[in-house]
Order: sequence, then structure tokens, then C-alpha cells
Amino acid sequence: MYYKIPIYVELKIDGDFAPMELNEAVDKFVAAKIQKIISENGGFPLDSKTDIFDFTAESVRKASKTKRVKISLISKTTLLKKIS
Repeated sequence: MYYKIPIYVELKIDGDFAPMELNEAVDKFVAAKIQKIISENGGFPLDSKTDIFDFTAESVRKASKTKRVKISLISKTTLLKKIS
């Protein structure tokens, strides 16, 4: 299952810009940087079976009454490839 958990970023732009190029640049550079920071500093992936120090996945597993929960970050490109 995939869940979309939004992370909002505000960009303040001075001067004229092309909206399409800005959207592509944000997806390419800002989203990639945030993904990298989270994965390096956030301890992803989280797994209820193997992660004994961070109880996030274990808490989700218990609350959802399931056998195992693994939480991983994936890029928008990867998600689109997997669902198409």
C-alpha cells in the first residue's frame, strides 16, 4: 500500500519565472534533496520486525492489528512506475 503524506515547502521567488520549468525544477531538485535528507537522517526504512530502536512501524503495526509493517520512502517517479 502507498500513502501520501504531504510535506509542504514554501519557495519565495523574485522576478519572472516559467511555471512549468519551476515545477520541474522543484520536483527534480527540492523533492530529491528532501528525500535524501529524510532517508539519511530519518532512519528509513522502518520495519516493525527488525527495527528495535524506532517504534514507528511497530506502533502502526499494533494499531492496525497486522503482522508486519515496513515503511520506506520512495520517489514520485518510482511510485508512478509501480502503479502504471
